[in-house]
Amino acid sequence: MAGEGSPEDRLAIRELIEAYGDAVCQHDADAWAALWCDDGIWEFPDIPSLGTIVGKQQIMPKWIEAMESLRGMVMLVTIGRIAVDGERATARSYISEAYPRGDQVGRDRGVFEDELVFRDGRWLFKKRTFRYLSRA
Repeated sequence: MAGEGSPEDRLAIRELIEAYGDAVCQHDADAWAALWCDDGIWEFPDIPSLGTIVGKQQIMPKWIEAMESLRGMVMLVTIGRIAVDGERATARSYISEAYPRGDQVGRDRGVFEDELVFRDGRWLFKKRTFRYLSRA
């Protein structure tokens, strides 16, 4: 894993990104919400119906709605890069998702470009931008 910043910060950010995947797999809205700062931005340039969602209060209902149709989803995460600069950081991670889609299995691959902030003693997502790499 390429990275910049202290090993402690990079490990905490890695755990944050992995906790995101775990919350998705567990359909745990409270755990998922705890990963975001209140003024977070969730962005989907490849999904016009979602677009850009600003603020945790607006993000959470969209996530809950999306997860209703994705019961049984498994999200695997691979860290690409983490760069820490004081109380701000950027990260790139790749995901592989599998989920029931009728009698088939949907399989998506994508990349998250993240902006993170250190607040109240921990790292949080400030902005997550998702782009598809492939869909099947």
